[in-house]
Amino acid sequence: MSDSDDDGGGGESFSQRERITTRLSNVLQQYTESTILFEMLQNADDAGAGVLEVILDERSYPCSSLLRKEMAPLQGPALLIRNDAIFQDKDWTSLSRLGDSGKKHDPAKVGKFGLGFNSTYHITDAPTIVSGDAVVFLDPQERYSRGKKFKLSASFVEKYPDQCAPLIGCDMTQIVPSTLFRFPLRNEEEARGSEISSRVWRVSAVRELLQGLAKQASEVLIFLKHLHTITLSIADAASPIGSPPRVINKVSLVAMTDAVKRKRYSHLSFIRSLSGEHEDDKVKLREWKKNYKAKKPEDMPNCTYSLSIQVERFEGPVGGEGSSEWSLWVVSSSIEHSPDLVAIVDKSESKLTPWTAIAAKILTKRHDGSVVLNTEPISGHPFCFLPIPAMTGLPVHIHGFFELTDSRRDLWFSNPHMAVAADDDVRARWNNALLSEAIPRVYLRALCAISRWIDKYKATSVELTMKDCLRMFYSLWPMGSDIQKSYATITGSFCSILKKETIFWSYYGAGGGWVDKATAIFKGEAPDEIVALLLPRNIPVVSDIPSRVFQVLQQRSQPAASKLALCTPQILRDALKRMPLKEFNKSALQYAVSDLQCRFMSPFPWSLIYGLALVPMLDGSLASLNKKAGHSPLYICTHPLQRHLMSRNSKFVIDDTQMDAATLDKLKSSAEDTTVQLLTPEILASLIPKLYTNMLKGQPVLQSSSSSSSASSLPDGEWLQGLWRYMVETKTPSIFLHYPIFPVRGWAKGALVDFLVPLAAGDQPRLHRVLSYDSRLDRDHPGLEEVVARLGCYFSNNTDPICIQYASKLSTTTYSLFPSTTDGILSALQTIPDITKLIANRLEGEHKGILRCFLIDGISNVTAANRELVMKMPVFPTLPCSIMPSSAGGSTSFVSLAQNIHLVENVSEEHMLAYSTHLPFYILSSSATSGPGRMRAITNVASLLQLVLLNPTKFYMKVLPLVAQLPHHIQDDLVRHLLKSLNSFRPEFKDAFKVPPCIPYAHSPGSSTTVGRCAARDLVDPSDSDVHDLFSTDPPSAAARFPALPFSTSDYLGPLRELGMCVRLTKDLIIERAEGVSRLPAPLARAQGARLLSYICKHEPKQSYPVDMFSDLAKLSWLPVMQRPEGYPLPWFANAQRDQPPQMIASPSSLTSNKHSALVASCMLILDYECPSSDSFRRLSHEFRWNVVPVEKVLEHIANLATIPYSPSANSTILDAYHSHIYPFLSDIMQQQQQHQPILRASSSDLRTLLMEPSRRWIYIDQSGFVSPNQFASSGVSLPPYLYANKDLYARYRVLFDACGITNAWSTQHYIDALDRVYDDCKGEPLDALQFQHVLSMLQSLCKSSSSSSSSSYSSKKNLSGLLPSSVKVPTN
Repeated sequence: MSDSDDDGGGGESFSQRERITTRLSNVLQQYTESTILFEMLQNADDAGAGVLEVILDERSYPCSSLLRKEMAPLQGPALLIRNDAIFQDKDWTSLSRLGDSGKKHDPAKVGKFGLGFNSTYHITDAPTIVSGDAVVFLDPQERYSRGKKFKLSASFVEKYPDQCAPLIGCDMTQIVPSTLFRFPLRNEEEARGSEISSRVWRVSAVRELLQGLAKQASEVLIFLKHLHTITLSIADAASPIGSPPRVINKVSLVAMTDAVKRKRYSHLSFIRSLSGEHEDDKVKLREWKKNYKAKKPEDMPNCTYSLSIQVERFEGPVGGEGSSEWSLWVVSSSIEHSPDLVAIVDKSESKLTPWTAIAAKILTKRHDGSVVLNTEPISGHPFCFLPIPAMTGLPVHIHGFFELTDSRRDLWFSNPHMAVAADDDVRARWNNALLSEAIPRVYLRALCAISRWIDKYKATSVELTMKDCLRMFYSLWPMGSDIQKSYATITGSFCSILKKETIFWSYYGAGGGWVDKATAIFKGEAPDEIVALLLPRNIPVVSDIPSRVFQVLQQRSQPAASKLALCTPQILRDALKRMPLKEFNKSALQYAVSDLQCRFMSPFPWSLIYGLALVPMLDGSLASLNKKAGHSPLYICTHPLQRHLMSRNSKFVIDDTQMDAATLDKLKSSAEDTTVQLLTPEILASLIPKLYTNMLKGQPVLQSSSSSSSASSLPDGEWLQGLWRYMVETKTPSIFLHYPIFPVRGWAKGALVDFLVPLAAGDQPRLHRVLSYDSRLDRDHPGLEEVVARLGCYFSNNTDPICIQYASKLSTTTYSLFPSTTDGILSALQTIPDITKLIANRLEGEHKGILRCFLIDGISNVTAANRELVMKMPVFPTLPCSIMPSSAGGSTSFVSLAQNIHLVENVSEEHMLAYSTHLPFYILSSSATSGPGRMRAITNVASLLQLVLLNPTKFYMKVLPLVAQLPHHIQDDLVRHLLKSLNSFRPEFKDAFKVPPCIPYAHSPGSSTTVGRCAARDLVDPSDSDVHDLFSTDPPSAAARFPALPFSTSDYLGPLRELGMCVRLTKDLIIERAEGVSRLPAPLARAQGARLLSYICKHEPKQSYPVDMFSDLAKLSWLPVMQRPEGYPLPWFANAQRDQPPQMIASPSSLTSNKHSALVASCMLILDYECPSSDSFRRLSHEFRWNVVPVEKVLEHIANLATIPYSPSANSTILDAYHSHIYPFLSDIMQQQQQHQPILRASSSDLRTLLMEPSRRWIYIDQSGFVSPNQFASSGVSLPPYLYANKDLYARYRVLFDACGITNAWSTQHYIDALDRVYDDCKGEPLDALQFQHVLSMLQSLCKSSSSSSSSSYSSKKNLSGLLPSSVKVPTN
């Protein structure tokens, strides 16, 4: 208020105000960041735009020519959104009024609050808008442009080129036929000072927004009114300014016909027709309410159409790489009209439009060209033109003018636990009305449209089956278990309005078709086989409906009027009466009688099934149940064998094998009411003469004499077998005894004769020595029946053991029926006189073999009497032997088991034939054991047969005592065989084989001259090269026995070793060889000595030579002595006597190992042998005391080294010996003495005492030689040759030096002792220059030492004053 407007009362202007930035900040709390792009989509669609492009511009632009320099921060990365609509004047006005949207009361527009655009302030502080002929720079904070609007012109662009550069795709010199929004991303600097939002927006965050839109790209266009194309693009930061952005994702409605466009826009046109063309939106809203209320439900528009949505994904991080996908959706849309909807619209002050729709995804065409039906339901969302984040659980998307929550993330629902305002209650009621009344109707229309689409699609495509289409179709129904509670009302309403719509598919008739709920027969619990029978009979059974859909429909159809019709047995019976079955169907019979009961139980008596040919008969025909009177009986078998016995009259026998137990029980229970009759044994016996006319009571029938004309009047063997089994299993033999049913086979006139006899035939003994036949006889013992028949027995002519089982029960003194077992056959043979003579005279060798095999297989199961008979039967073949009668002749004779027959296992008969005639016992021939399993069979019963069972070991142990009696060539062949097979014999044979002197031997290895024969344990192994070489220098010893050829080859040496042949030299032979070495020339003696030592080392671990052998060897001179190595500069004991030849061999006691040469080489002999690190050599070292190095010898060796004149080679050798051996040796000894451990190296006195002797020079210093301990210290002045300081040497062997009393530094006494040595060296002569310098250094050090040690007293025995200049004063103390 200005001062001029003052009303005279005074005062200043005052009113309530709110900063626009505060308002915007509050708006952002209502809209999430994820809704930014969707709000812009909605605004574009309300504006009538068809194309929208979203661009992420990551580039930064120049800032030279801007409207204001403060706008420079806005030249960075930005989000741009362009559509092909142009702002109208009212749009600019609405934009300038925060929250005062022009769409708030327009029934044809989506927006309500006018705040959707302001959600873009999440990412920016200063949007730019270009549309038509104007450009607007919004700046709520007035930090940049302070909010400006300019008219587009060429001069504007020319004056502010940098300002216009970021506005991609806009020629700002003329009217722009589109609208472009540019939202510069809020950077860190802007965020710090922003009054709207403090969040920094980076390019990556915007990319996530684009990714969110890309994921829903295929669905965002479904319910929009105008938009048909959305493009996502990116201008990379590195791309040149002015270059177009690259498209990364594009979604568009393709192949959209004019009809689809009209349907998509039709509801909007209808709403506008009711609201009128008024300028004032409030007037439009009133008109809409009035006209909508006056309409009727049938006046409301509805439409169904399909949308083809193509999603193209180009390279880039948002959409993936190079792919495209095409999906087909069916959309059903309508404006509904009902009393509830009209009441809510009329009473509400807000705009409420009952526009609802659903969208179902039908199929997808992938980028590879494959077409896939959508059999897996999508995750349904609610839409208010654009998707709402909430999930419905429905398999489709639903759309409506829903009332949403302030955040637009869900529908507004009432909370029963909270009090709500009246407006909020109206909002909740509105949503519930849309979900319960409007959505179910459009849902049902959509399913009807999809069913029509399936018919059309199947007519033009063969890629998918009808089952695939139905799986897709039923998956779209609102019957899922995942439906959210708030949307469950859709399911109930859907079921309640489902009446005459033909949306249930049935395969009935020729090609199937859609039927409505009232016509459909639902499969329910009926088996699939029943459905398959009903469909060709034109019964519209709905079978492919999923169980979840069926269950929901059944639950929602409880009233009798709307109850689902289910498939029942009566429906099947009616259908089969119209079209009978042509062949048996198990399921049909089972289902048709499933509800039938006995005659006393109604309402389903058996009369309902009379005349239906459902029952299967044995001959393959179908019979029907009828009344008993006037119809032939239908027999039900009470035993499985009856089916076979009644096979000649099978048309009257029900095939119960094709029925389940429950159905069969039902048929049995109908026997009182129907022609069904149970087949008993009595009925079966009465039917036998009707089945076979020659089967008369008490009359035998000779099968061999039956004519061909009457053969069909006799049963075959299979029928007889079945009858015998039936009699036994039913325990009813008495009913069938008088019929000729017992078959017999006997030997007569060179053939087996077949006939049938009755069991009850008076007093005549018709069965004499008859054996019950077993088919296994022919299988296991072919020809046995003939052999036994030749001896006078008979077999029953029946192949089933049940016949024998029954006949054996009747076996008496009159009817002697024997089982066809070994014991039974032997019992039958026992009744034949002189049976052993008959076997010997009537049976050929082949027949005897058959009988023998049979007896062997069953001998374990016979009685003692029958076993005695077996022992007398001459059926066992044997090899020739020395006790065989001369009359036998031939190579094989048959004898009885009483002859003490030997059964030899695993020895070749051909091999035994070479010497069997020299053996005094029978050997069973291989002909008795040939054939699969025969040897095992006979060995298993050898004890019962009293066979002498010999394995190879026992057999050859029986033969060994007779070897000497055999001719030499046979003897040698036998011995070679035994040696080669030695590993197959048991240990006791090897022990026995060691004794007989049967191995040819020679005095020299490899000789073929046999000197004699001896036992294997008296032989020496010639294969050891060391043994061969050790004995090669002498003539062969008469006591040595080597195997003669061919027994000295590798084939026999191994077995001979196992038999005890000496493979190593004995103690006596080793000592003998050692004694012989000293008698050999020196070179040969050294070689032999080394060879003998090597042999002992090699065999000592296995031989374990006695200790006394080593004590004897220690006294003998036989080992080689190592000679001085060439170029060795140090003393070598073996070559110490220049006037005598070097010592070449020596006794072990005078030697030490060559590994100790560096310790004692100048005072001990060294063994010339490479000492291995083996246990055997360690024992030799222990026995010969080579492992002991005398300390005195080591010190003697050091003293010897100290006498050598200095030379570089000597210095290097000594230095190496000291560091490698001497110092470590002395350190080891010193440490053992200090720890009081057993010392392995001999020492006669304490090592420390020896090393501390003043005259002993044992410390060696490189290039300085040997020094005594009182000349050596760790540190201090080094004055050679009197004082030596070596810190490294001291540190390396500190333990040794510390033990010897060597100190770290020089003491006063050290200097005095050193002066004494200088005095001795001068011998009364004046000091030379070096000595003079040394003395001065010592005196100076001595003075320092004396002054610091006043309490100590040191003295020298020498008078140095005469040797020094007069100016030098010698301390007296």
